[in-house]
Amino acid sequence: RMDAPFADILVFTRDWGFRVADVTVPVRWWHGDCDHIIPYAHGEHMVSLLPDAKMFTMHGESHLGALGMSVDIITELMAVWDQPR
Repeated sequence: RMDAPFADILVFTRDWGFRVADVTVPVRWWHGDCDHIIPYAHGEHMVSLLPDAKMFTMHGESHLGALGMSVDIITELMAVWDQPR
């Protein structure tokens, strides 16, 4: 729907109430290298700010490319979930 991009603008322009570097839980980030809405470099930048992050590149995909990778994503998240903190 058309209200989603406007909601994104509001989120992007407001303070989130925390700094990305303060996120200490494990983060796994899947990002397409052909995304014309959210550049790949932005994903790389965000992952570099997170203390415990790992980036997975979806070659030839946009930000919707992960829809076909659900089994791989769930497998990775379950592995992180089972790790001792």
